[in-house]
Amino acid sequence: MEVSNLTMAVAELRLPRFASSDVKGWFRQIELDFTLKGIRNSRVKYSLMTSALPGEVFKIIPKDEEHRDYEGAKRAIIF
Repeated sequence: MEVSNLTMAVAELRLPRFASSDVKGWFRQIELDFTLKGIRNSRVKYSLMTSALPGEVFKIIPKDEEHRDYEGAKRAIIF
């Protein structure tokens, strides 16, 4: 995806509110949004996902390099 198209996709994206009662369902929902907007870059997904998280959930994500991408952060939150 070109940078200008990615910028537009990110600007238009509105992720749903984090659902602590159905975390896996919330991830399925945001992954569908990423797919629909053509967002495939893990770092971009990480930034978008973390901006939608409440502070108490964001604190769960370890600060090491392994968890600074979408899949690593997702694993930390779900497990």
